[in-house]
Amino acid sequence: MCLDKLEPFLKKPLVKVITGMRRSGKTSIMHLIANRSDLYDFVCFIDKEDYLFDHIRDYHHLMKEVEKQIPAEAKSILILVDEVQEIQHWEKAVISLIKRSELDVVVSGSNAGLLSGELASLLTGRFIEIEIGTLSLPESLEFSGKETHFQDYLQFGGLPGLYQFESDPDVFTRYIQSVFDSVLLRDIVQRYNVRNVQLLRRICAFVFDNTGNILSAKKIVDYFKSQRISMGLETVLNYLSHMEDAYLIHRVGRYDIKGRKHLDLGAKYFVSDLGIRNALITVISMDDVDHSRNGIRHINLINFLMNSKT
Repeated sequence: MCLDKLEPFLKKPLVKVITGMRRSGKTSIMHLIANRSDLYDFVCFIDKEDYLFDHIRDYHHLMKEVEKQIPAEAKSILILVDEVQEIQHWEKAVISLIKRSELDVVVSGSNAGLLSGELASLLTGRFIEIEIGTLSLPESLEFSGKETHFQDYLQFGGLPGLYQFESDPDVFTRYIQSVFDSVLLRDIVQRYNVRNVQLLRRICAFVFDNTGNILSAKKIVDYFKSQRISMGLETVLNYLSHMEDAYLIHRVGRYDIKGRKHLDLGAKYFVSDLGIRNALITVISMDDVDHSRNGIRHINLINFLMNSKT
């Protein structure tokens, strides 16, 4: 469990970074940390999805908000910032904050590029990343307590938010579609200034429908060309990269065991949640159950690797 992995790093001079797809449970984990009254005198919780914090646009605003909230008498303070990627140069603020011995900092983000490039270099040795996914099959079974839950998981996946509703296929599907739309619009379209949203949705649907198959950008271009839809190779490569960054898909490259080298001829893409896949695609292929079973194996493997990382 993510909380168990975070526990050893609480009250240590490191930025704790929780990453994963939007609505995968990051906020709930942060609320659990916020309830650790045995560790902290005061908790400052900044949720960038709350309109009350719309004014926090960059690291200057973040620092001012933290200073405004912290009481002078507090000696052990927890700073939580949810969806921190919405704040420009947030890393400048958190680096400054962790230098203060009385402060502990935990942030979350919905973009895989959150700790890449220059930012990773700036934070080297100063952060620990905990990546979470949607619920695996064993985790969802634990939540539901139903012996017949396997078929539900094949259809609706493992978004934690599903368990706030009564078992209703229509409600489940509408909720999953709303999560997908939120990820697509906020973490891809707005973040990368994508203009052709309809084309992006079509590519998502194609990749989802071919989860676990070997795909290349050229194969995607050729398929849509056969459907009289024109697109450039670079556009497809960019969209695939954006989908990965938003945690919608995982890319598994091909590897030549004998030659011990990576192959450039395509890769397998696995959807991060079966429910999102099934809510988006409209035509179910004959191999759909096999795709779903392969997807379950991959999701379980990814969760195992996440839980094994420190």
